[in-house]
Amino acid sequence: MTANAYSVYDDLRPYVHSVTIVHPPHVALIVRAQVKTDRKSALTLAQLHAAGFLPGVWVPPLSARDQRGLVAQRAMMVRLQTQVKNRLHAVLNRGRLRLPPGDPFEPAKREWWMQLPLTAVERTRVECDLETLAFVRRQIGHLDGGLTVQATEDDRFLYLLPLPGINPTTAMTVLGAIGDVWRLPTARQLVGNSGLGARAHDSGQMHVSGGMTCARR
Repeated sequence: MTANAYSVYDDLRPYVHSVTIVHPPHVALIVRAQVKTDRKSALTLAQLHAAGFLPGVWVPPLSARDQRGLVAQRAMMVRLQTQVKNRLHAVLNRGRLRLPPGDPFEPAKREWWMQLPLTAVERTRVECDLETLAFVRRQIGHLDGGLTVQATEDDRFLYLLPLPGINPTTAMTVLGAIGDVWRLPTARQLVGNSGLGARAHDSGQMHVSGGMTCARR
């Protein structure tokens, strides 16, 4: 399961009986092998698959892949926005400067940032970060618009909208992870495939539970 796994799947599927995509942790022994060649890896994969040790993951249709792509790109933009804000906060911390009233990252505060007592290098970095922040916000707006359009075209969205904390973005994230809900016969499988299940560790008398796994199966 790599970045191009679905493309390889689509290319091979018409010519073979079946194609199995495997989650990377399930082939960790191959990845960590001291001696690794394509021939040895292929042989090991064939042996594990023949023994039934490589459960395949569900391959979503093109519509679900596009939906996941929008969600993933938005998540990347949000991470970039957080990184930029952290760098700008670091500038203020180094200079022991106070934040202005209100949102320090709103476009109207750009002049305030430019008037700070900074070195030439710091001023250049701050200006670049402010431009990056403006770009990221535009991108997030475009992606949110695309997700909203997809939400209005998906009948399942209406079932999620009344739930607390659900907006078009979170709803399409969950729906993109689930895909075809009818392939999951039980509620437990639905929770597991959507990545909403809680982490659990049981060993002897110890039981530890944590937050959501965010890992689809």
